[in-house]
Amino acid sequence: VVGALLLTDRFLELFAFGGLLQAGAIVFLWLGAAALMRAGDGSSRERTWWTVGGLSIGLAALAHVGTASIAVPAGIVVGLLSAMRVAPTWRPRLRRLAPLGVALAVAGLYWLVYLLPGGTEFARNPASLAYRGPGRLLEGLTEYWPALAIVAAAGAGMVIGLATELPRRTIGPWTIVGAWTAVTLAVVLAAVLTGVAIGVKHQGL
Repeated sequence: VVGALLLTDRFLELFAFGGLLQAGAIVFLWLGAAALMRAGDGSSRERTWWTVGGLSIGLAALAHVGTASIAVPAGIVVGLLSAMRVAPTWRPRLRRLAPLGVALAVAGLYWLVYLLPGGTEFARNPASLAYRGPGRLLEGLTEYWPALAIVAAAGAGMVIGLATELPRRTIGPWTIVGAWTAVTLAVVLAAVLTGVAIGVKHQGL
């Protein structure tokens, strides 16, 4: 499904507008979430997975600021839920999340020093809002039926998966993916309500 999605014009058109870094950020987000979920399984290489997950989320935040609006909160939520699966108290949980915290701190410092001073004019540009506003997200999803089919299949699978985990009150893979999806929808909804140029045309859904 992921391969088919990447080969649709919804993603390929990004390359015509310098979207290579955006596509890279999406890949780093996926890799980071997968690594953090693997770390929460209690693997023998748990420390390696926590490190890979933290670095990947940090790289996603650095590669593309628009994607970072989803990657950062999603990475934090996935990391917290994974840590809660494998550690009973908060001290060992926070210790496991240290690589993620360091990576996000470095990305945050980079934003403050380099990106914010030169990016405020771009964010206020009406042309930027017209092209990267939340309206383009809905347009891109609804005008291309394979995208709707993928969203419907993913939604149905998530409902079925959550129905098997929530009654047991366990934090499983479906719960983590559901939380990730909720974060994505919350970010998009906040962008719609505030009318900001989000630049998250496709990667959130």
